[in-house]
Amino acid sequence: MPNSKTKYLAQVIYVARFRERDATIRFMQADAERAFSSLLNCQSTQTNVPDNYDPNSPRIVFQAGHKTLVISQVACQLSLNFEKGAIPFERQLEVARKNIIDFHSRLTTFKSRETFIESAFVININIPSDLSQQEMHNHLADRFLKSNPLGELASFSLKVGYKTPENLFLNIEMDVYEMRRAEMPAPDPSGAPTIMLIEKLPIVEKGFSVKLDINDKPRMLQNKTYVTAEPDELIARAFAFVNEQLDQEMGFEHV
Repeated sequence: MPNSKTKYLAQVIYVARFRERDATIRFMQADAERAFSSLLNCQSTQTNVPDNYDPNSPRIVFQAGHKTLVISQVACQLSLNFEKGAIPFERQLEVARKNIIDFHSRLTTFKSRETFIESAFVININIPSDLSQQEMHNHLADRFLKSNPLGELASFSLKVGYKTPENLFLNIEMDVYEMRRAEMPAPDPSGAPTIMLIEKLPIVEKGFSVKLDINDKPRMLQNKTYVTAEPDELIARAFAFVNEQLDQEMGFEHV
């Protein structure tokens, strides 16, 4: 039976959405610098995207190491990327908590509190495994699929959403992943194009992936004057699932 002893955070995202689209957001770069520069220890760049283009496209970006902060016309988003084995999983959770709380506390320096109507906390967890791809797909299917198979199982993934008693949306995705290493060969002297076959690249890691997305959208839908709260509740709810329910839901051996 697989276990989650090897799990690590691949990425953590926290998003705070604006009540209304702000087509002038690109003019607020100086305000963004004052609010967020010290969080990432870097300066921002502008993407020079036209104001009438997709409002979800980044207009102001901070990029420093494993942290990325993106500001669009509709939201502010902080992303944290982690490396496998760099620090223990429990420490990764604490680093994520600290950065998200710090980021949220700076939002009202950038815009007024009433601006923010919805927030979401997303955790992406990788769980490396020695099982084959087929064995991993079979494990998930045996765990979650109750209908009769229509043939030999080729792949399986799960996406399910819940509305919690706290009036939050909790979305869970479970899948299987592969990471492959690509090494670009030297250019052919004859000028012939280089062809790389994905299936021929060496696999450096494979395993189960779990994505947890918890957000307060139900509260916003019920109350048009709702202002998103501090992120502590979303973080606590997500971490409780990861620490107390993940192994059981995935059918993993407790370690």
